[in-house]
Amino acid sequence: MNYSHICHQLAIKYMYEYFGDEEYYIQKVLNVLSTITDLNKNIKFYSSNGMSVVIVNNKSAYQVYFKEFTYNKVKNYSNLLKECNETYSLIKPIKYLDNLKTIVWPRIRPFNIMNIDEQYNLLTKNKNKLFNSIQTALKTLELKGMSHGDSRLDNIGITTDNNIVLFDYDGSSMRPDYNEDLCKFQKSYTFNLSTIKEQIKLLNVY
Repeated sequence: MNYSHICHQLAIKYMYEYFGDEEYYIQKVLNVLSTITDLNKNIKFYSSNGMSVVIVNNKSAYQVYFKEFTYNKVKNYSNLLKECNETYSLIKPIKYLDNLKTIVWPRIRPFNIMNIDEQYNLLTKNKNKLFNSIQTALKTLELKGMSHGDSRLDNIGITTDNNIVLFDYDGSSMRPDYNEDLCKFQKSYTFNLSTIKEQIKLLNVY
C-alpha cells in the first residue's frame, strides 16, 4: 500500500510550520513504514506537538522524532523507566531504532481518541483506578528523579491489558515535582469532566 499521500497530508497539516522541509519529513516517515513487518491497512498516524509523528499499527506505536536532541532526551528518560519495577502505570519502550530516531512503544488507546462514552466512563466509573494509576506513575517518576511535565488527560491511555498508563515524555525533565504534575492532572480531569458533561447534556437535548 502506498502511504505517500497520507504523509503529504500530515506534512501540510502538522510539520511544515515547524521544519519547512516537506520532502525530508515524508521520506523519513516512509523509511520507518518500510521497517514495519506487519503493516496493515488499518494503520493510523498522529502528530505529537509537531515534534514527532506516531505511526500506530497492530500492537505497536512507532514514534518518529525529527530532531535528534528530542529523540535522545526521550530515549534517556525512557531508559530510566525501563529500570524501574512499576509495570502498570507507565508506558515503557519496546525498542529503539536509532538510525531512524524512532522509539517503538506498546500500542495504547489514548484518552483523546476515545468516544465520549468511553471518556465519561473512565472519568466516573473508573475514577479511582485512574487516580491510583496516575499517582503511582508520578510517584515512580519522582523516585527516578524525574517530573513528567505534561500530565494532562491527553497523555493518558489504556493498554490492551486494560491498564491506565501515563505516556509521552517529550516534556519531561530531571527536576522532580510530584505536586506540580499531580496538580496538572487534577486540573485536566476537572476541565474534561465538566466539558464532557456539557456535551452529554447537549446530546440529550437534541
